[in-house]
Amino acid sequence: MKNTCKTTFLSLILFLLTSQIHAQTEPIAESKFQKEIKPEVSKKLAELEKMMNSGQIKDEEELTSKMYDIIYDIESKSNPVPNPGWDSIAVEDQQVASMEMEDTTDYSIINKMPKKKKSFSMNTVMKLGFATAFEGKSNPADVPDINFWRSAMLEVGLNFRNALNSNGTVGVNYGINYLFYDFDTKNQHLNYAGSKDKIAFTKDDDLKDSDFGASYLSIPVGIDIKISKLRVDVGGYGAILLNGFVSLEKKTALGETVFVSSYAKYNMNSFIYGARLGLGFKNIGLYANYNLNSMFKDTYNLNPFSVGIKFGF
Repeated sequence: MKNTCKTTFLSLILFLLTSQIHAQTEPIAESKFQKEIKPEVSKKLAELEKMMNSGQIKDEEELTSKMYDIIYDIESKSNPVPNPGWDSIAVEDQQVASMEMEDTTDYSIINKMPKKKKSFSMNTVMKLGFATAFEGKSNPADVPDINFWRSAMLEVGLNFRNALNSNGTVGVNYGINYLFYDFDTKNQHLNYAGSKDKIAFTKDDDLKDSDFGASYLSIPVGIDIKISKLRVDVGGYGAILLNGFVSLEKKTALGETVFVSSYAKYNMNSFIYGARLGLGFKNIGLYANYNLNSMFKDTYNLNPFSVGIKFGF
């Protein structure tokens, strides 16, 4: 009778235990409770009852000890204690690994990517070269004899460029420049012949040096094409007369040398125009300018021409 009571008491305790375990493990799938935990409880209960019936358990103290062993065993299998801090350690390791991950970006590819060409640019241009004036028709006999190697042209100003295609190889250029001609003559000097509408080149054997010229405000316009590393520039220009000048170096009867300079327009055309051609490499190149109309209004039909070197800054 005693053993029967003990068995009934033990069965009740174990039933309550399995019910509690089932309630605490509701998030766990029902199949897991039916297949794993419940059969384990039944097996342990049958073994404990067999031990009691066979007399292997002799007193209540040993029964209680066996009962709690079963309870702890079932509970540990039902609710395994997770490894403390495992998830946080795994997350930290993943963060450290991602931070220490080697940067495999190939920056050389980025550096080699073609850069976008600028559609607009501006620079300073200077041209310096030799100059002369080609004679047209109906020139008088006293037309000046210009010394090409001692005559000069200077042009300096701003140049602007707008690209016409995506890679910038073709562009339209324009600018605003100061243009200056200085022509050296042999034993002749320019002067007025009685009025502002009449001029003449007068011969004088006492002249040591004689120059005439003019300054203009020039507006060049053209198209340039980049071919490999070379740039070809073709276009024209128009120029407004600012002023003319004459400079003399003369030997007097007393053997003295005097310098005379005068500034006037000397019946020059107020507007000249011409064609230009350039060939350059980076910021240096060659140029040629040719006036398509005469420098003077009448009497002298002289078209300035110059060639030289040009610089860009």
